[in-house]
Amino acid sequence: MNENINLNYLESLQGKAVKVFKGGPESRKGQLISVKSDYLVLSTNEEGVVIYQTSHIKSVIEDSTTSMNTSNNESVMTTMSMIEETNTFSDVLTAMKDQMVRIDRGGPEARNGRLLDVKGDYLVLYTEKDGVVYYQLEHVKSLSYAVSDNKNGSGNNNNQAQAQNGNTMSMVTFVKPEYVEADNFTELLKNMRYKWVTINRGGPESMQGVLADSSDGHLVLICEKEVCRIATFHIRNISYVLKQENNQNAENNQNQQESNENNQNQNQNQNENQNNDSNNQKNQNKNNSKKSFSIKMYSGSTKSRL
Repeated sequence: MNENINLNYLESLQGKAVKVFKGGPESRKGQLISVKSDYLVLSTNEEGVVIYQTSHIKSVIEDSTTSMNTSNNESVMTTMSMIEETNTFSDVLTAMKDQMVRIDRGGPEARNGRLLDVKGDYLVLYTEKDGVVYYQLEHVKSLSYAVSDNKNGSGNNNNQAQAQNGNTMSMVTFVKPEYVEADNFTELLKNMRYKWVTINRGGPESMQGVLADSSDGHLVLICEKEVCRIATFHIRNISYVLKQENNQNAENNQNQQESNENNQNQNQNQNENQNNDSNNQKNQNKNNSKKSFSIKMYSGSTKSRL
């Protein structure tokens, strides 16, 4: 991560409406609130406050036709009061520890989850989809609170405040899962040796296999019949399968799945019973029809004898 980027050209844009990134999944419009040593703060209507790591920013475009003033917005004030004493992007992450956050705006690596821990060069995120995921900090492009989508376009200004309140309340029921701890990302990879891991969430460089070895510069992954050597720098994130029999979150998901299966079985049995009743009714109607036909035939033959 380049820590010597000159940000003087951005400081003159503070308070103005800008667009960060010309295009792509990270592109957002909003008011530039603050510029720090290695990050900037953008206030958006859709996602509240978004913090960008400046080492990834390729362009910032001033929108001279639009004026914005979100300095009095309650959610903006709450976020800024929390991070006002932070000097680095890592400090911001530490201040948001235990909160529900979103890593990146879009793309295969973007995830919503609980920020469990922050170390010197990586963070630990718990997600419903992938479990515990470890992100290298230098590959995190942006950060925000996890805000639910609002398709109607109303109430966007309150989304972030509602998310913050929800974070505080949900911590009461959240059971923190087990995860590997290490002082840095290199040591973390060494602690994952001989485990089945997933490197990167998606895209052409995503792969799964057994982590056979790890050094300072690369790791060795056994992918079925292939032996893959991957440069550590290009690992955006990594996760591994961890048995969590005592993890209440996993138990809740299992109970929910069992409940869905039971409901499905009940519906299936109910449908079978209805089909059986329908078949029985058809058979009964058929038998009655046969009896009526026999009586008519017999009656007709009697008249012919007379």
